[in-house]
This record gives sequence, C-alpha cells and structure tokens, in this order.
Amino acid sequence: MDGLARAAVRAGALVAENAEVTFVKPLEKKPVQPTNSLQLQIHWRHSGRIIRKLVTAHGVLLATNAGGLHLAEKIFHAPPDPKLTFALATAPLTKKQIAALGLSSGRPFYTLDLPYLWGRLFETRSFRTKSKSKNRRMIFGSGLVPAFGEALRARTGKRRESLAGQNFQRIWSGLEFENIRRGPSLQRLKTLEQRVRSLHPALKDIRITHCWGGPILLTNNFVPIFRAHPTNKNLIFAGAYSGHGVALSVHLGNWAAQALLNNRQLPNWN
Repeated sequence: MDGLARAAVRAGALVAENAEVTFVKPLEKKPVQPTNSLQLQIHWRHSGRIIRKLVTAHGVLLATNAGGLHLAEKIFHAPPDPKLTFALATAPLTKKQIAALGLSSGRPFYTLDLPYLWGRLFETRSFRTKSKSKNRRMIFGSGLVPAFGEALRARTGKRRESLAGQNFQRIWSGLEFENIRRGPSLQRLKTLEQRVRSLHPALKDIRITHCWGGPILLTNNFVPIFRAHPTNKNLIFAGAYSGHGVALSVHLGNWAAQALLNNRQLPNWN
C-alpha cells in the first residue's frame, strides 16, 4: 500500500487521510456545471475537529471494495458478499527447505482442493545490522468467514460510529466486529495452520510468526464487478475480485482511468 501511495503521489494524486465519504450523488444540472458531475459529502478529521465539506467531481471511481457497498447502490445487479479471509507467515526457511517444497523459483502456487490453499515466498532483511542477506519466508492463505454460501449473521446493538459522530452504515457490512482471536475466525486460522503443517514434511515443525485476516468481496460467479452507475457513467465501481485483487485492481484501475477520460469502453461482463 505504501508503494502504491507513493506512486500515486508522484503521478500528481492527492491522498486525503482520515477522510470519510458519506455519500456520492449526481449533481443537479446547472448551466455553469458540466453534465454528469457528481457531489461527494466528505467528513474529515483534522486537529480534533470534524470538517464537513461537499466536493464536486467530474468522475468518481469506487475502489474500496467491501468498504464501498453503501456508496455504490444501484450499480449492483445482485449485491456482492463481503467476507474475511486469512493468512499466516512463517519463520525464515533454509535453502534446503525451500528446495524440498519445490519453490526455489519463487513462483506462487495454489492447491486444487477447495477451499484452495495459496502460498508464496517473500523476503525480509536480516535483523543483524551488518548483514546484507535476506531471509526467505512463506505466506499461506485460505478460509472465509462467513463460509462460502453463508451470510453474515445480524448483530444487534453494535453499529459503527461515523466520523461525524452519527450512526452510519457498517463499513464492511458488520465484518469489522469479527475478532480473529475467537469464534469462527480463530477456527479458520487453526485450520489454516494445520493445512500448512500437513502440506509437506519440511513444514511440519515450522514456526508461525504472524497471523491475520482481512476483508474481500465475492460474487456468486467469481466475476469482478466493473461497471458504471446506470444513471451516471462517471460513477464507476471496480471491485469484488474474489481474492485476486492484487493484480486485478491495478489493471482495472488503469482501465477505469481511461474510461473516465472517454478513451476506452467498460467491459460487458455482467
């Protein structure tokens, strides 16, 4: 994320941290305003205060995935499904262990069984200050909460407070209340660790250094949603990558920029 932010700033983008977009709507047409303009309500936390501001934009790309469902509204034919997915990182592996796993090339992999297990090598610098060597570790991921085909159970009495101090729609449809240290999320992490240790003898006793979970957005047919609002072509949603967003988000972000400049048509996927 830091690398993408730096690249965006170098390209001329302004990054507004601690700012919440509470709604996006078409602007009433006026002679002095271009057609298809959009209005955004912004709540910005600055120096202990909440600053409310309306911003007018010619084009808006909604690319916050599970965090942007309430802004997209009529873009969805069928609402996508927010879920948590899980990953873990291992302690450094030896060259012998990496070779035994068949991963000397550094190529990522995923298994054929469902829910599939994916894995990839990553490098970290040695903690020894005088050493220029890099440690090679593994990241593995698998599992969903709620499980595929299941919906998030409704919770009562727990609502997210917006930056304005008012009850507002849950940013991840309630997933923000999940705790990976207990319940179904903890069970998914335990299952993930068991799968990793049973994948190959070289991993049987490997030390797990980090575990985490994060939101993704799924569609029923696993086809991403890349579509404009039915009443305003300058409001585009790109997301629901079903766990493949690292590559697809960059590709479709470039495509969306071309579409907003009227240099390329959006696909007719769904």
